[in-house]
Amino acid sequence: DALRHAFAIPDYPYASRLVVDNWRQIYHQGRLNTAVQWLDSLPPDFVRQSPPLGVAYCWTLFARGDYDRIEIYLDEIARTFEQMVAAGKLPKEHPEYNIVLQQVILLRTVVMRHHGDVANALKEIEQLLPTIEELRQTFGPVVADMGYTACYSQMGYTYVAANDLERAADYLSRVSPHARRCGNILALAHTTIELARISLLLGRLEQAETICRDEL
Repeated sequence: DALRHAFAIPDYPYASRLVVDNWRQIYHQGRLNTAVQWLDSLPPDFVRQSPPLGVAYCWTLFARGDYDRIEIYLDEIARTFEQMVAAGKLPKEHPEYNIVLQQVILLRTVVMRHHGDVANALKEIEQLLPTIEELRQTFGPVVADMGYTACYSQMGYTYVAANDLERAADYLSRVSPHARRCGNILALAHTTIELARISLLLGRLEQAETICRDEL
């Protein structure tokens, strides 16, 4: 309701802050159309000038399978972020601003995977994993669970692309507890389906059934 009024005024700076604060919860609930509508209702300049909004838009492109457009945004997101840091304009207390660089790395690995550069994608995610625990110390367990959900998911999908189904299953099986704790139902649903599909490909029919029934 607040966003609807902000767009109607229009008060784009206020609307931008509301989207930054709330887009992830909406996205994690699987309400992709709502997240896209919010972002598309903002002027493009507002999205480009806000690294968290740029990241949000890239994740909606990921969910839509539009990988080529993700690449266009990433350099600009990183550049804008560096400018904000240099100018002392970074809201250090806001989690979304503190995970921008991790999000850019993850999104780059999505693009790498799309282009077939699986080895470098895996390397980038592996180097990112140790940084997630640092977020727990500053922002608490929910932000850490978000990080592990994203990293384990992307690691699993990348191992699928590498045709290493055993390792893919290992990482995807780690997603559920983290996704549940941070409320990322979208990731939980997708990784459950992928994990069951891998079990079928490996001839483990009972395991595939168990995975699906447990998550139901």
